[in-house]
Amino acid sequence: MSAKSTNDIQKNILKYLQNKRASDISELSDHIHQTCDTSDRKVNIKYIISRSLKNLETSGDITIHKTDQGSFARLTSTGRQKLRSLRLSEKTHLMPLGWDGKWRIAILDIPENDKEKRNALRYILKKASFICLKNSVWISPHPFEHMLETMKEDLELSNELSVIVTDYIDPASEEEFRKAFWK
Repeated sequence: MSAKSTNDIQKNILKYLQNKRASDISELSDHIHQTCDTSDRKVNIKYIISRSLKNLETSGDITIHKTDQGSFARLTSTGRQKLRSLRLSEKTHLMPLGWDGKWRIAILDIPENDKEKRNALRYILKKASFICLKNSVWISPHPFEHMLETMKEDLELSNELSVIVTDYIDPASEEEFRKAFWK
């Protein structure tokens, strides 16, 4: 099984967990096994699912809890962020066709000691077609304010991320932004 397939399994695990508080690992594994291409008989799909779960746990994308009733997997805020990033990078990701006339502005103030979170957030903003205006100020005409609000909540950035939606920007700046987005 290729690295791409392993990444697909990890992505499927994250998607499976996205709307659940936790999931029994045996049920999750059965679901993933059913959705996998098992045309290559040499591949031990159960092993790959097990390794994928372990890798996701090691990277902090999921937590695994063992109880008397079994083992359960839960998506972490890091995992939710990774899933959003994966979705933005998909070729099938839908970008709005028309513009609603509003600008989305994200203002970041994440401290230097939380560099990893800051870099991850910048990466997602770039993937969502935001343009960096000034070090910590990003702008986009695309309606991603709900995504930003969810990220703010999931990553506990109540004081570090501000989201502004406005329909007015001074005419000279707006002209420059339009050029940048609609070349």
